[in-house]
Amino acid sequence: LRPGADAEAINAALPAWEKRIIPPQNIGGQMSSQADIMSLELVPVGDVHLGEAQDLALTPGNDARTVATFSIVAVLILVMVSINFVNLATARAGQRAREVALRKVVGASRGQLMVQFLGESILLVGVAMLLALTLVELTTPFFANFLDIELSVDYFGPDGFLLPALGLVAVVGAVGGLYPALYLSGFQPAQVLKANKSSTDAQGSGRLRNILVVTQFAISIGLIVCTAVVYSQTRFVQTVDPGYEREGLIQVEGLWRLHESGNAEAFKREVASLTGVVGAAETNLGIAATNKQINAVQLPGEPDIISIGIYRIAPDFFETMGMRLLAGRALGDSYAKDVIRRSPEGEVLGPPLETRGLNVVLNRRAARLLGFNAPAEALGRQVGITIDGGAMVPSMIVGIVEDTRIRTARDEIEPLIFTYDPAGTDQLIVRYRTASPSAVMSAVERTWSNFLPDVPFEAAFAEDLVAELYQRERARGTIFAVFSVLAVIISCLGLFGLAAFTTERRTKEIGIRKVLGATVRDIVRLLAWQFSKPVILANLIAWPIAWWAMRDWLNTFDVRIPLGPTPFAFAGLLALAIAVGTVAGHAFKVARLNPIHALRYE
Repeated sequence: LRPGADAEAINAALPAWEKRIIPPQNIGGQMSSQADIMSLELVPVGDVHLGEAQDLALTPGNDARTVATFSIVAVLILVMVSINFVNLATARAGQRAREVALRKVVGASRGQLMVQFLGESILLVGVAMLLALTLVELTTPFFANFLDIELSVDYFGPDGFLLPALGLVAVVGAVGGLYPALYLSGFQPAQVLKANKSSTDAQGSGRLRNILVVTQFAISIGLIVCTAVVYSQTRFVQTVDPGYEREGLIQVEGLWRLHESGNAEAFKREVASLTGVVGAAETNLGIAATNKQINAVQLPGEPDIISIGIYRIAPDFFETMGMRLLAGRALGDSYAKDVIRRSPEGEVLGPPLETRGLNVVLNRRAARLLGFNAPAEALGRQVGITIDGGAMVPSMIVGIVEDTRIRTARDEIEPLIFTYDPAGTDQLIVRYRTASPSAVMSAVERTWSNFLPDVPFEAAFAEDLVAELYQRERARGTIFAVFSVLAVIISCLGLFGLAAFTTERRTKEIGIRKVLGATVRDIVRLLAWQFSKPVILANLIAWPIAWWAMRDWLNTFDVRIPLGPTPFAFAGLLALAIAVGTVAGHAFKVARLNPIHALRYE
């Protein structure tokens, strides 16, 4: 754009500009323009990677939703760490009661004490940041390879994160240490020294720690639920029935090169005769397709024009793919109106299509979109179809095939119309049945080299194409699982430390209980139940939030698993088992101590 140009103003003017430069056409007796189904918009180049304008991008993009999701997860884990710090700091703060009291007696103000404790917190976070940056340096190559992206660690410059890291140290240190600083500096020296206390606990601090434990485990349970749902959905979309037989297929790219040299049919025949190959067919709608070709379709006598994808195939395409024919027949060479013959320049040979007519095959979704409830109802019916952007071609429906999922599970199954137009195909689908798929692939490659020795051979198994389609989904699920495990570990560490302090402060109580007849089992059950209640409450908080988040995420898929109670029950029981296991080990150790030592403690 020119300097100072307003991109938004240009975007607002584009619809009218489209109608001016795209002339209307007489489609089905009415004037219509491609501008009616086209939307142009200026997009900043920097927004392409995370935006919607990623078709034919030089490198694979991403989406802002994923980045936002993992940023939120990172913040939640940081919150859990801060909760641990606050919990343990306030639990341990009672042991510093006499220290604080003596400092105040010798003249320290509350502000000075707050600065001291905040400084301790920030220093601790600063050391943690140094360790974190070390881990980032060590793990960056692994993550870059795992995600198949370029990652670099830059501390200086416009993309450097040294200043953000220092800011994070200050913010986390201040947020995590603010309450402990206020709590510690608030001790009254007279009360502590008069009572000769070496420890104390402010009223309400135990309630705060319980609230923080509930928050921490709610985050952990929510992440476990999300991980279970993401993992189940990722596995489901890779195994869902695509409507064709996925195993035993090879897709060869670049067939248009052979069309240019006039050798496409000969290449197909030689591939079909290879050992282990049972079928080969041309198409321009391959497995895991990214191309879209939308044409205008109209029923006779209907004013409305429908946009449907029209793709070119060979007669044996449906059989090769393993697509089920629901009604009618496939296209072939036996009927003149089945095939579109073209010159090397792409011009249609013979009478114009709008004069002679055309036979087509629809999938179930296209037939339903055109108003046919049953496949058999569509047979013999005529529709108007635009071919090559020209006038409406009267087309007879001669067959209906089952719907197929040719794109990701996030995309709806498309309505499709198939035409027998061999010159417009650019992929060869090969069906094989043999115990050695690699041998078939090598044989196809040798055949390609015989025809085009100077052109690289590009082909892939259908399973690999689908796996590549969901590679990023799997990577995201794996990273989410790692985050969840990390969150659970952090929760366990905090709960273990809190349990250690709690049982230490209740040493005399435990001793008295044992003297009065309590067994080791009773003591362990008492302490385990005390720490189980916050976890149970955390489930009640985490479940509805996780359900809402996962329902919203699953709605981005056309096919999805039902959001049942299993992942929620699994997450709740797992968190409860982890909490009980974490506390019970320490409680068992304390409960086995001789009560004499506990009662002689003071």
